[in-house]
Amino acid sequence: MKHNIATLAVWDAFRQDAECPLCVLERKQEHQLITSHLENIMDPATRTLIEERGYCGHHLRLLYERNDLLPLAIQLKDILAYRVGRRRKRYDEVRRHVERVPRLIRILRNRSQIEDETCLICDELEEGTSLNIHIVFTLWKKEEDFREAVTRCMGFCIPHEDLLLREAPLLLGGKHLSSFLSTVTTRQEDRFRALEEALSYFIDQYDYRNANRPWGTSREAVPRAIETLAGMVLNEKKEK
Repeated sequence: MKHNIATLAVWDAFRQDAECPLCVLERKQEHQLITSHLENIMDPATRTLIEERGYCGHHLRLLYERNDLLPLAIQLKDILAYRVGRRRKRYDEVRRHVERVPRLIRILRNRSQIEDETCLICDELEEGTSLNIHIVFTLWKKEEDFREAVTRCMGFCIPHEDLLLREAPLLLGGKHLSSFLSTVTTRQEDRFRALEEALSYFIDQYDYRNANRPWGTSREAVPRAIETLAGMVLNEKKEK
């Protein structure tokens, strides 16, 4: 199979000793997007997208932590102006119906007038993950070495496992579908079993009777469990 930058990135993620290869790809893309959005602030198309779709709290925090405050301030001013403009009509309605409680309740509950709960970076990450999943299935069908890499990897976080299992019947068929589902579900069961054992060992370490027992790798059990349940959400793993 002829490779490109995207397929090579997927291959590289599966070669790493990571809790979830798709999380590795997502974190790398997230890092690139944060940089890009701060650097391209004067691009009209980018600025319009940022103004209209804004950011979630998580990505606002990541943008702020870059300490590049001038481009962020410009973005925040645009987002605020756009959203306040959309809210003014709502404010007028609230003041006009302040004494008509049933109508007021309907107005205040109608979030469709605002639609603030959007995030440009989240949308871009979702598109990137969808592409990576398609690449995973293409490599699975065409490269035996990749199938072996999936078998050897540590498995997937639950959110990405759900995506893979949901999309597999749509993008794979026949022997490729059955072998993929068998490999992934078996790998996940092994992963969960090992993680439960590690958590039990970690908990038992707080029993005074085990005071002299070595911790081994059990100290990693809690962050591993968090990333298994929720994906790569911890800040300790910085993008290199």
